[in-house]
This record gives sequence, C-alpha cells and structure tokens, in this order.
Amino acid sequence: MECNLGAKSVFPTANIVTSDRHKLVPADGVYAVLVNTGGKVYQGMLNIGIRPTINYNADHKTIEVKYFRL
Repeated sequence: MECNLGAKSVFPTANIVTSDRHKLVPADGVYAVLVNTGGKVYQGMLNIGIRPTINYNADHKTIEVKYFRL
C-alpha cells in the first residue's frame, strides 16, 4: 500500500506521470514554475528525480509539483 504524503501537506502536490516515451522531460533538479489549473495560476516548485526526503525506491524517478496560490 502506498501512502500519499502530499495529501497531508500544507501545500497541494501534483504528481505528474508521462507514459509517452517521446516526451522530453528536463534534467533532474528543482525548478520554479507557474501552474495554470482550473483557470487559476499558482506558483510552485517542481522536482524531477528521486525524492531524497522520502526515498522508498532510489531507482524510481518522479515528477512532482508543490504549488500555492498567487
């Protein structure tokens, strides 16, 4: 069973899954981003790579955004 710790966070988290092997994904790292969803714009922090603070599987790369309203 996998626990969604993002649901317990103060800031919402969006986990992004891309199944298209032709889609280009930026290099591993942390990025400042703007998220446009539901007609609203949010500032956020995007992490691509392993989750160093919650490292259940070091070989599993994730793409996730933590965001908050402007």
